[in-house]
Amino acid sequence: MQRLGIETKDSLISLIDQLKMRFWLTWSLKTMLPSPNHQKPDGSMDNNTILNTLHDIFADILDNENIHLTPETTARDIEEWDSLNHIQLVVAIERKFGIRFRSAEIQSWNNVGEMVSSIYLKINNLK
Repeated sequence: MQRLGIETKDSLISLIDQLKMRFWLTWSLKTMLPSPNHQKPDGSMDNNTILNTLHDIFADILDNENIHLTPETTARDIEEWDSLNHIQLVVAIERKFGIRFRSAEIQSWNNVGEMVSSIYLKINNLK
């Protein structure tokens, strides 16, 4: 955090919330229609489908079609995945799946697998 000039965790949370709102508004204005979810007939979505959808989002936001996402992938593994792009990814994920994350949830993710788990719980109404 100090590398980014952020002194405290509260400052980081505030910055994330501000940027998230800014990108959310921009993204919403660009596309007013909701994106379709890729769901099974019972309305649920499995982890592999979520991971594949995340790949498409990451490739688009990071402008890199060669990204290979696994549940173990972290930001350290992908050069383009910096703090600003992370916020854009979160906003795009929220938009695509029709969900919202709290800042504490976002900060708790250590890898893509934990991100997938959070999405799974939200879209299948388990959290």
